[in-house]
Amino acid sequence: FIDASGQSENPNDGWEYVIDARPLARLARDWFAGADISYQARFPQGLNPITLTAEDPAIFQVAPMIVFSPMGPSSYDRPQIRLVYSAAKLNQGALDDSVPGDVRHDRPWEYYVGVQAEWWFNSANYSH
Repeated sequence: FIDASGQSENPNDGWEYVIDARPLARLARDWFAGADISYQARFPQGLNPITLTAEDPAIFQVAPMIVFSPMGPSSYDRPQIRLVYSAAKLNQGALDDSVPGDVRHDRPWEYYVGVQAEWWFNSANYSH
């Protein structure tokens, strides 16, 4: 990502990557249990504006889930409705993306509990 600022050493510019896996196991017809496990990192082109050192913000996340997927468990089967609990561990570089004084700056763990729905618009067919 490179923004329009024109600065060559901008902490907002840089490379990003994510590696993610979401294995599912069948519990019953149309019901699955699984987890979404991911590692996300960013390699900024500038120094951390708070510590003035080179730091790579990173997040490791684990999200166990119960999934209702009437079309099956594959990566391309939709619609899906998921009950999710997520725990994410942020390193210091990721914490410093929030300025000191922001409550998120001092929370190395973030949690989420919720319901997610996913489907694809303009899909040609949802049947097998």
